[in-house]
Amino acid sequence: MHTAKLRVLMFGLFASAGALALSGCGSNSEGTIQIYTGRHYDLEVAFEAFVEEFNIGIEFLSGPDADLRERLQAEGDDTSADIYMTVDAGNLAIAAEQGLFASLDSPVLDAAVPSELRDPDGFWYALSARARTIVYSTERLSTDEIPTTYEELAEPQWKDRVCMRNSSNAYTQSLVASMIGNLGYNSALELVTGWADNSHIMSNDVILLNSIRDGRCDVGISNHYYLARELAEDPNYPVGLVWANQNDRGVHVNISGAGVLANADDPELAQQLLEWLATDGQNLFVDGNNEYPVNPDVTPETLIATEFGETFMGDRTNASEWGLLNAEAVRLLDEAGYECRDCCSARRRDGERPGRDDRRRPGQPPRLARWRARARGAGRRPDRLPCHRHLGPRDRGLASAVGHAPTRPTRRHRSAPGRGELRRPFPRQQPRLAR
Repeated sequence: MHTAKLRVLMFGLFASAGALALSGCGSNSEGTIQIYTGRHYDLEVAFEAFVEEFNIGIEFLSGPDADLRERLQAEGDDTSADIYMTVDAGNLAIAAEQGLFASLDSPVLDAAVPSELRDPDGFWYALSARARTIVYSTERLSTDEIPTTYEELAEPQWKDRVCMRNSSNAYTQSLVASMIGNLGYNSALELVTGWADNSHIMSNDVILLNSIRDGRCDVGISNHYYLARELAEDPNYPVGLVWANQNDRGVHVNISGAGVLANADDPELAQQLLEWLATDGQNLFVDGNNEYPVNPDVTPETLIATEFGETFMGDRTNASEWGLLNAEAVRLLDEAGYECRDCCSARRRDGERPGRDDRRRPGQPPRLARWRARARGAGRRPDRLPCHRHLGPRDRGLASAVGHAPTRPTRRHRSAPGRGELRRPFPRQQPRLAR
C-alpha cells in the first residue's frame, strides 16, 4: 500500500494553559476523532481551530482514496477511523455503495449543505465546492469568441485549440459522468468524442493552464482553484474563466466531502466535527485552497470572490447521482478513444509516430497504419484504435463493472495492518505536532 502519513493534533493535560501535547499512539484515546483522508490540501488550520475550541483531539491518516477504502474494508469492525474524508463525489458514492458510511440525522448539516451536494440518505456531505469550468486565453480570444458551454468545445472550429485533462483523472471522469446524467449516454459519447478530436490531453490542470498561457491551445476545462493559485502569484496571468452553461443546467460542481463511518468508535464527536466544518469552520476549511464554501451563508475568500464572483449557477443534479455513474464514464471515455485520439491519431494524421516509427524496418508501414490495418481486419472501426487505459487506483475497482480488465497487471496491495499498527507512525515518518 502507498505510504501514508499519520498526523496527530491533540490537547494534552495542560490544554488549559494553551500548550499542545502529542497524544500516545498506542491506544484509542477517548475523546479523539480518527480521520482517514484522501484530501491532500491543507487540513491542519481547520483541525487546529476545532481542537482549540472544543478540546477534542484529532488524528488523521492520509493516503490515496482507493487504498483508504480498501483499508477500511479490511479493518471492518476493528477500524479506529471515525470519518472518511475525500475529494470527488465519485469516491464518496463508491464508499457509500460499499456500506462504509453511517446515515446521519443532522438538522445542522441538512441546513448548511444544499440538497444537491449531499447524499439523500445522509451518508455523506459536501464540505467544499470546486467548479470545473471553461478557461481561455485572454490574449488570443475576444469577448464574443469565448465559448460558454461544454458543448461548444466539441465543435469543429475548436480543432486542435482545446486542452483537456487525462481520462484517468477523477475530475475528468466525474465531469463525463455528469454529462451522462444530464444528456444520456449516446449524447454524452458524441460530446466526448468531439472533445477528443479537438483536444490536447494534459496530465494535470497546472500544465493545462500553462499550455493556454503559452499558446499551445486557446481554451480548456479546469477546476477553478488552479487558476486562482496562478492569479495569486501573477495577477496578470493571461488566462480567464467563464462559468459554463449558465443559460441551461449550470456549471459542473464537484466536491470535497466526508461521512461518519458505520464502525466509528466516536460517531457523536465525528458528527460534531462535520457540523462545525460546514458552519463555523467553513472558511478555515476552504479558503486555503481557494475553494467555494458549500454553505450559502458563508462568503467566499477575497481572491475568488473578486476574480470569479461570489455566485454562479451550478448544476443542481444531486452529486450522488453522477457519482454512481463513474463506471459508465470510464467506459464512455474508453469508447470515445479519448486518450488515444491525442497520443495516437488526432495529432498524427500522416501516420507518423516520432521515435518508434523512425526505427521501423525498410518498407514497413508506419505504426499507426499497421494499427488501422489490424483494426479493419478484426472488423473494428479504424478510428477506435487500441491504446493503454491508464487506470488509476479508483478505476481498478470499476474495471469489472464496465466489462473489461486493466491493460496491465495491477499492483497487489498488502493487507491493512491491524488496529495497533495503525497507531504507530509509519517508517521514517513522525507525527507532526500542531502549533
